[in-house]
Amino acid sequence: MPIWPRIGPHTSLASALGLALLLAPSVRAAPVATEAQAAPGATSPATAVDPTAAPAAASPAAPAASPVAASTPAEPPTPEPIAPSAIMAPSSSDSTTGSIAPTNSPDREPIDPIDAEESEEDAERAALFFHSLYRPDDNPGRFNAVFRTSYTILGSNDHHLSGRFFGLSADIGQSWNTMGYALSLHANLGSLDLRDDGKVKAVALLGAGPTVNLGRLALLQRGFLDLRVGYDFYYAPGRSTDPDIVATSLMPHGPRLQLNMGLMVSPKRQRRFFHGVGATVGYQALVGAFSGDLPFTSVLSFGLSHWMG
Repeated sequence: MPIWPRIGPHTSLASALGLALLLAPSVRAAPVATEAQAAPGATSPATAVDPTAAPAAASPAAPAASPVAASTPAEPPTPEPIAPSAIMAPSSSDSTTGSIAPTNSPDREPIDPIDAEESEEDAERAALFFHSLYRPDDNPGRFNAVFRTSYTILGSNDHHLSGRFFGLSADIGQSWNTMGYALSLHANLGSLDLRDDGKVKAVALLGAGPTVNLGRLALLQRGFLDLRVGYDFYYAPGRSTDPDIVATSLMPHGPRLQLNMGLMVSPKRQRRFFHGVGATVGYQALVGAFSGDLPFTSVLSFGLSHWMG
């Protein structure tokens, strides 16, 4: 029996419209239910169900998504731990003073105590090697000589005497491990004013004298430091520029202190004579003269030296 009521000729138009409005929701129920099944995750205010349709069997393989799970936001990813070395150290500068505090750089390796001990052992071995090379236990006496070329300045305290010389000198003698002796020879050419008016001059200063030194103790591995003390006797021939003035010669004398220093040539090789080159500085005081009038005079010299022994 159909659900639509029969409309006869005696039915009014108003009654027919009322019945159509009452039956309209039931006709639209089937499409709404289909849309709800097509989109199970969508939400709607109300879902109409057809009373004549059979209930659909639940599929165990594809369960319906839970509205609570769908509305729950995804958890953020867990950050990876940061290594301590990747964290930047704070600035080492002091904001108040502007100074930079010392920081231990990760690139700088600490000093290994084993390496420090090895360096100390190497220094000790080098010291023993050079000691046995320069100063053997049998302490032989060897020929020793020092040659110098120097520029010399002379001057007296009362400004009565002044002069400059260029010269050569040599110490020739013998040396042992801790001492030595030599005979010093000097030859200087220049000009030495013997009078205030400059009419009498000495053009040469020749001399000789004994000298004592440190011997081979002056050799210091790759260098030398030789201190020498001597006493010299000189002869300075005078020359007069005025024919009316008779020039007299001088024979001054005085103690001398000489320091020779420099580097050794091929110090690690055993050889008959060791050689070194360097500089020399000397001071001498002429305290008197055997002939002529000579005030106290200071002599300063400096130049180059060659050590052999």
